[in-house]
Amino acid sequence: MRILLTNFHNGWGGQPYQALLLSLALRKRGHEITVASPPDSELATRAASAGVNVFTGCSFPRGFRPFGIWKDVSSLREFVEKNEIDLVHAHGSQDNWLTLAARKLGKRKFALVRTKHNSYPVRPHWFNRRLFAREIDRTIAVAEIIRQDILSSSGSAQERIVTLHAGLPDDFGNDVPVDAALSVRAEFGIRPEAPLIGLVGRLAPDKGQEVLMRALVSAYKSLPEAHVLLVGTGGDYDRLLKLRAQLGLDDCVHFTLFREDIARLTAACSVAVLAATACDASSTVLKEAMKLRVPVIGSNVGGTREILADGTCGALIQPGQHVALAKAIVDIVHALGSKEMETRLNLAENRVKELYVMSAVAEKTEAIYRQALENR
Repeated sequence: MRILLTNFHNGWGGQPYQALLLSLALRKRGHEITVASPPDSELATRAASAGVNVFTGCSFPRGFRPFGIWKDVSSLREFVEKNEIDLVHAHGSQDNWLTLAARKLGKRKFALVRTKHNSYPVRPHWFNRRLFAREIDRTIAVAEIIRQDILSSSGSAQERIVTLHAGLPDDFGNDVPVDAALSVRAEFGIRPEAPLIGLVGRLAPDKGQEVLMRALVSAYKSLPEAHVLLVGTGGDYDRLLKLRAQLGLDDCVHFTLFREDIARLTAACSVAVLAATACDASSTVLKEAMKLRVPVIGSNVGGTREILADGTCGALIQPGQHVALAKAIVDIVHALGSKEMETRLNLAENRVKELYVMSAVAEKTEAIYRQALENR
């Protein structure tokens, strides 16, 4: 198949990351792949570096900008016709609408697949009902809770909306050094035996860094040597720095800012936490920790319950509940090395290898593409 994967984001995040991983996996399966992304976007840069064909003829403007929209639609239409594209897979809403317009106005009636990556509810207006029920050939929801929302909001036929969680590289964590736990602790001045709780994510209010810091205060009596590692950068950095000082946590909460060595940092942790309070549809960081055999705690948002198999593969808490998070952290740290914990880690690791590595995701995506082509 000749496949075009699109995404409108300029920066780096979950959507462009999944588009890149999928493009590489599909190329391995013998398909002709092109990635469409704005000029100078992170996705375009990284895809080109990986040897993937890149199309940067669209800026994917946000908002109502008639000239920019028309320019993009014309550019997309010309590209798919010239390159005889069989299928377009849109990874964002903006590129999805523009691609649909290009199909409507063009001669080549390619198949259209959309992945909905976030858990924001679909507004049940006429345009969305038509979009999901009639225009998109197949919609991939990265969690069952998202699929159910689309079905109820759009009235789509069941077979048009498919659940398929986001994936991670098959070899993720294979190159983590054996001394990761010691070297990471040494880097941040943490004693080798001290419990280390990690949270990887953009520094934003809905990612739960504040919840984790307040949980550390609650857990202090039981875990007086515990430290927290906050991996990532974002607009909430200054506020979180002030909160750290207000809570008296300057010595035990560490900000790494942007890092490339996510696997090493995660592997060094005693516990990995997803404390999101909203919109975490199919957490990659949970799956990464599970594959690395790090115990996980996830707040029950988006597809977290599905990833953790209703709590079988990790602890589930309600979002925003720092006392419950503190208790879960204490319980896990005290259970480290036990037979029960080893059983849970085995289940978690096997679940990721079976369902969430990109080779498995790409195989299932390919089957969805073939269904979409049959509808064309």
